[in-house]
Amino acid sequence: MATNQLSQARQLETRLAVISLLVSFGISTSLALYTSRHITRPLLQASQVAQQVSETNNFNLRVSTVNRDEVGILAHSFNQLLNRVQGLLNEQQQDKQQLKQYSRQLETTVEQRTAELIPKKQDLKAALQYLKTTQSQLIQAEKMSGLG
Repeated sequence: MATNQLSQARQLETRLAVISLLVSFGISTSLALYTSRHITRPLLQASQVAQQVSETNNFNLRVSTVNRDEVGILAHSFNQLLNRVQGLLNEQQQDKQQLKQYSRQLETTVEQRTAELIPKKQDLKAALQYLKTTQSQLIQAEKMSGLG
């Protein structure tokens, strides 16, 4: 009878060990799945947003930051980076518009100065022509004076 009870106790011990191992395995598996999903889902979302931003150049997209863990900090930093890039793009656009405005103003100024120079050029041509005529008259007068 003692042998029989010892055998039953060993079977019970084996069953308890197997059940404990199965329960431990189930708990560890569910914790691993929960943890990996908790970490993987936000990282996947962040990578999808990064991919969309790079493909579409839409810097208005943002990663939702729910958690305050490392992944949440990463998402927040990524959003700050997108804000900075958007700000720099806006500044670049404003600078481009201002450069166009300066270019138009410069063209207008050049046209005005050119228009101002045209009459002066004509006056200089007329003065040069007058000087040439006067010079030839002086030369002619010198020739006549030399002959006379």
